[in-house]
Amino acid sequence: MRDIDLTVNIEAPIATVWQFITDSEKIAMWLMENNFQARKGAHFRMECKQADGADAEIQAEVLEIKEPRLLVYSWLIQKPRLLTKVRIELNESKNHTALRLIHSGWQPLGNDPDGVRDLHESVWQQLLSIKLPSLM
Repeated sequence: MRDIDLTVNIEAPIATVWQFITDSEKIAMWLMENNFQARKGAHFRMECKQADGADAEIQAEVLEIKEPRLLVYSWLIQKPRLLTKVRIELNESKNHTALRLIHSGWQPLGNDPDGVRDLHESVWQQLLSIKLPSLM
């Protein structure tokens, strides 16, 4: 199954965008409540509010971090239990920062009868294209 690969241009300097992907309070503003720490090897969790009102927890670990351009972390989905990886790359241009997100590791889902991968892609698209830029 193919990776989720999204790129958005955000009208903000790279330092500002970096803060929104590495500062726990700022991550909570656009993604989820969390206890993120911006250091390699840090384990963290994100509290996901599901459409049906139930809570789910994403468990993760920072795998790679190179300020202000690269953040890679594991992403453990509980249902179905699947370990995936999120890679965020930032590149600054004159008037904006290009943010590229690659969410990989969907192959064990096979043809994904429950639409887990497609749901993640839809949510990432909305968060990166609408919610995150609205905070800049």
